[in-house]
Amino acid sequence: MSRPYLALAASALTVLSCQPAQAASATADCTIPPQAGKQADAFFGLLQQGKNDEAVASILNTSPLWQNRTGAKEQIAAQIDAAGRIYGAVGKYELASCEALGTSIVRGFYFLQYDQIVVRWEFDWNKTNNGWSVAYFGFTDQVQSWF
Repeated sequence: MSRPYLALAASALTVLSCQPAQAASATADCTIPPQAGKQADAFFGLLQQGKNDEAVASILNTSPLWQNRTGAKEQIAAQIDAAGRIYGAVGKYELASCEALGTSIVRGFYFLQYDQIVVRWEFDWNKTNNGWSVAYFGFTDQVQSWF
C-alpha cells in the first residue's frame, strides 16, 4: 500500500474509533420478567385511569424497603400530577428497551405518551427471595439525554 492510502486508512480508523458505542440496552434478547412486566402494566394502567396515587402505591408495595423512604410516595405522585397538568392526558405506553445484569437485575425503559409529549420511565427491578421488586423508578422528559 502506498503512503497516501495508509494515511487515509489511519484517518478512517481514527474517525470510527471516535464514534459512540451502541448502548447495551439495545439488545433484542432482553425481556422483562413476567412478574415485573405485570407491575409496570398495572402502574401504567392506573396512570391511564388518572389514579396517580394508586399507581405509585402499586410500585411502592412491591418492596418493604420503600416503606422506610419517608415522603417518596408524595414526591413522585406530585411529579406525576405536575406532568399531567403540563403535558395533558396520559395515552399509550410501550416498552422501549431493557437490559439485564446477570439474572438478578433488570432495567426497563418505557415511553409514556401524553397529549403534548412523550416521557421516558425507567424501572430497575431486583430479584429477591420473594420475586421481583422495584429498586428504582422515575421519569424524564429530557429527550436529548435518551440518545
